[in-house]
Amino acid sequence: MRIKSTNLLLATGVAIASAFIPRASLATPPSSPVTITNTPVPITNNDRPTAFNQSFDNLAVVPVPTGCRLVVQLVGFNTIDFAPTGHFPNILMADPTGTYLGIYLIPTQQVQNNGGISTGGTLATQLIVDSPNFLTVRDPFTPTGSYSTFYISGYLLPLTGGASC
Repeated sequence: MRIKSTNLLLATGVAIASAFIPRASLATPPSSPVTITNTPVPITNNDRPTAFNQSFDNLAVVPVPTGCRLVVQLVGFNTIDFAPTGHFPNILMADPTGTYLGIYLIPTQQVQNNGGISTGGTLATQLIVDSPNFLTVRDPFTPTGSYSTFYISGYLLPLTGGASC
């Protein structure tokens, strides 16, 4: 009994729904042939961003070219010390007045390395910096005699249609 009532309910629903679909809205073939053309799309600078892969010393300012946007995707940090020490490598984003807009910490790991301690870390990110803002890379706990290097990888995009980066 339950199967018959379900079938009756479905048949009634289909009949009601088809009564409300106007016949003119059903697909009809075109009255004339359709021609498909292949029109090239112009390529702009935004389609081909400029690669940005640079290394910087500790406390370096990373400038963003005028009229450009820097999209940072990866930041690396490396240093070698002769004694275990704590590190706090980070990236500061600031505006032209020096006001900090954000701080981004780079997680690190230390390993023994031929009589020294090697500290390294990588931060995968999507940090967007528009000119005239800039970045500063720093490790405030780099001891005297140690050398810290930061690696920044990403790309540059123009902020306006006419700019090139």
